[in-house]
Amino acid sequence: MSQVKCHSIYLDKEVEVMAGWDRPLSSYHLTVFDMNPKDDESDVIYCQLEHFELFSPTEIAPLVGVLDKMGIVVPMDFWEYASRKEGNVTYTHRNGEWERNSF
Repeated sequence: MSQVKCHSIYLDKEVEVMAGWDRPLSSYHLTVFDMNPKDDESDVIYCQLEHFELFSPTEIAPLVGVLDKMGIVVPMDFWEYASRKEGNVTYTHRNGEWERNSF
């Protein structure tokens, strides 16, 4: 599985956006996490696995549309990294730069 991560803002909350490719499932994934959830709240704001129509997307465009509808802005090349069908790699956007880590 590849993971492409960055921080953004959603409804005045700091969030982490994670997307990428899951080789075993042959599909893309997208999750948005609240970076500072209240004690009684889940940290997951959005997960495509909870939406039947996007359960196992083989195209990345529907996930781009989800973030657009939510008003979440990601770095310009976020979707380029997320669309790579790589396994066992994480790209993290920090201080305007991408860091690549293999696991």
